[in-house]
Amino acid sequence: MKNRLSHRLIIPALLFLLFTAPGLVAIFLYKNPKLIPIGTSNKGQLLQSSVKMVPLGDSAKWKLLYWGFDRCEKDCLQQLDKLARIRLSLGRHFYEVETWLLLDADATIPTEEGLNQIKKQNTGFYTLSAKNDALRKTLQLRPKILLVSPNLDLVLSYPVKGSPDDIYKDLKHLLALPGKGSGHSDVS
Repeated sequence: MKNRLSHRLIIPALLFLLFTAPGLVAIFLYKNPKLIPIGTSNKGQLLQSSVKMVPLGDSAKWKLLYWGFDRCEKDCLQQLDKLARIRLSLGRHFYEVETWLLLDADATIPTEEGLNQIKKQNTGFYTLSAKNDALRKTLQLRPKILLVSPNLDLVLSYPVKGSPDDIYKDLKHLLALPGKGSGHSDVS
């Protein structure tokens, strides 16, 4: 008799536990948010500089910049092509992003063929002047790819040889954030 009673209670107890356990775990994690594992999703290096980028193009757009520093030759043009392809792959967010080539004031200007290729890719071209010394120090003296928010904050930096997929994922994530047009640059 006792054995039969325990069998009758086991199934309802298991069903009760099965349906209440997720709710209890959710309440526990809600009250203790520090126990939730949080990882960063950004692949680039987060820039925490207070230096703003010089105004370029449409101020309401995100900017993918190639900082070529001293010259723009074959490698530079390949990187600009990579940025143009990243921008193209954004689909409906295509018009929310611009690509730019940024060179130092002392840099060698690209050849006529290079300028034509830059123009064909719909990429802007800007040369930093000597008065932008703080920005030049922040960017350092090596080529890199930068992501700039609409309010001209330098957000993320990527190595030139980095994966275009990493840049794409970070940019897609930032464009999906609420308030992105106002320069919301929180990266989680």
